[in-house]
Amino acid sequence: YQGPQYYLGRKETEDVFRLQPDFTLFHGNQCKCILDAKYKNPFDNDGAPKVRTSDLYQLVTYAVRYHCDRLVLIYPKFKY
Repeated sequence: YQGPQYYLGRKETEDVFRLQPDFTLFHGNQCKCILDAKYKNPFDNDGAPKVRTSDLYQLVTYAVRYHCDRLVLIYPKFKY
């Protein structure tokens, strides 16, 4: 479920930088969990996990703005 829509900031009277997590789970008006899907391989060539810093920054931004402390990155399954 995508929504509600939040923005990162305001410029004068206009909301700017709309945030769009892939899924938000709410109970009432409280965000319980944010899930963000990534369509890329989360492993390096040796098979070790490799999460991009920019993806973590994106999750932290969602966490702060949505007041949520449960965050999940979702990756597709890759074969080696």
